[in-house]
Amino acid sequence: LSKCILISLGCLNEKQRNLWRSEMVLKMMDGVPAHLESPDSKLHQLGMIVAESLTHVFDREKHLKFDLERTDEVKYLCELANDPENAIRSKISNYKKFDEKDLSYTKSFDSINMETTNHTKSFDPIKVESSEELDSDDDLVPINPNNEELEENVNGVKPPRYLRDCITGLRSKEEPNHIEASLKALEKLVKSEPGDLSDVCVELVQILIHLEDQFCISNFIEMKMASLVSICVKCPIKVAQYLSHEFYEENYSITQRITILEVIASAATKLSKPLSDDPDSFREHLVSMPHLQIENKIAEWRLVVDERIKTKTKRKVGHSNKSVTVHLNRFNEVAGYFFFPLLNKFGGKIKTLDMLGDDSFILGKFIYTLATVLMAAQNLPIAELMGHQLLELIWTLRFHREAFVRQSVLFALSMLVMNMSTQTMFTKLHVEMCEAKEWLTGLLNHELNAECRTLAVSCLHLMQRRINQEMPSGLF
Repeated sequence: LSKCILISLGCLNEKQRNLWRSEMVLKMMDGVPAHLESPDSKLHQLGMIVAESLTHVFDREKHLKFDLERTDEVKYLCELANDPENAIRSKISNYKKFDEKDLSYTKSFDSINMETTNHTKSFDPIKVESSEELDSDDDLVPINPNNEELEENVNGVKPPRYLRDCITGLRSKEEPNHIEASLKALEKLVKSEPGDLSDVCVELVQILIHLEDQFCISNFIEMKMASLVSICVKCPIKVAQYLSHEFYEENYSITQRITILEVIASAATKLSKPLSDDPDSFREHLVSMPHLQIENKIAEWRLVVDERIKTKTKRKVGHSNKSVTVHLNRFNEVAGYFFFPLLNKFGGKIKTLDMLGDDSFILGKFIYTLATVLMAAQNLPIAELMGHQLLELIWTLRFHREAFVRQSVLFALSMLVMNMSTQTMFTKLHVEMCEAKEWLTGLLNHELNAECRTLAVSCLHLMQRRINQEMPSGLF
C-alpha cells in the first residue's frame, strides 16, 4: 500500500497537486501517526518515508525530513514518489543482472555434473555372483515403510504427535516446514480427542486466528479453517464463548473477524448434523474404561436374546416394521453459546470496528452467521428465543443502503420463516409477519438490486407455502 501511495504521488501533475494539497495533508495527519506509533520498526520507517515524500511533493521548500538511514530500499521508495517509471525500470534491470548471474552458476554446475557422470561411466561395474552360502538374513522380508507417513513428512520434518508439539510448530515463525507439518497433523490430532484438548483449545484457536500465510503454503486456508472448525466442534462451549468475545476486541483485522464468523457458522452446522465422519478409529489411543466394557457386554447379551426371540416369533399378518435410525443432536446443549454472546454485544463502540458505518461487509457476514446458527438450531426449544431476537435485529436494518446487508437480512428472514413454529409466526409475531410480507412485496417493485429481488421472491414463496399448509384461509 505504501508503494502504491508513493507511485500515485509521482504520477500527479502540477494542477492535481494544487487541487488536492489540503485534502492529502489532512489524510496524512490521520494515517502517519498510526505508523509512527507502531512498535514494528519497518512500519515506523514506512510512515516516515511516506510523510517525507508526501510533504516534499506538495511543498518543495518546506517539507518534513526525518533522520533516516538512506539504505538502497529507502532510496528506492523515495524515488518512487519523484520518478516512479525510472525507479521501477532500474529495479527490473537489477533483477535481470541477478538472473544472469544465477544462470551462469547453473551452467557451471551442469558442466561439473556432466564431467562427474562421464568419469563414473568409465569405471567397470563390479559383478557379484549369487551364492547359496550367503547369510540366512537374506530370507527375511525387507521392511516396507508406510507410504502415508512418508507423504505426511514436510521436507524431512515429521508431523507432530501431540497438541503441544503442534503449538510449538505453529509458533515457529521462521520455519515454514514446521508450520506446514503442524497444520497438516492438527485436524487429525483434534479429532482423536486427546486428554489435553480442553486445556489447550483456546490457545490453539488464538494461534490459528492470528496465523498468516507468509510462506505460500499449499492449502493453507483450507487446513487452517478445518483445524479451527474441528477444535470448535470438539470444545464448543469454550471456543464459541472465546470467539464471540474476541470478535468485539480491537486488535483484529477485518479478515480475522470474518474468519471468526465463518468458524462459528461452520461449527454450528457441523454440530447439528449426525455424527458420521468421526469413527472410533480416531479414539483408539484412549484408555478403555471398565464400565464401558460392561455396558458393551450387556448390549451384546441383549442382541443375542432379541435375535432368538425374533426367530422364534411367528407372524400371521402384517408388514415388517422399518427401523428408524435415531441420531443425537450435539448442537442441542450448546446452541445458545453460539448465538447470544455474539448478538448481545452488537452496537457497542469499538475503535477498529464500525459495523453500522464503514464496515458494512462485516455487518452482512454477522447477520448471515446468526441466521446460519438459527438454521442449525432447527426444531430445538431455544430456536424460538433466537428467532425473536434475530427478528428485532434485522427489522431495523431492512432499509440499509448496502445491497449486501439487505441480502443478508432477506436470508435471515427466510431462515426465520423456515424454522419458527406456526403458532409463534402467526400468533405472537402476527403483526411482524404482516409487515414483513408487505415489505417483501414492495421490494419486487422498488428494489434496484437483482439478487435482493430474487431473495425476496424466495422468501415470499416460503411464507405463502407455510400459510397455505398450516393456516385457515383468510386468517393471514
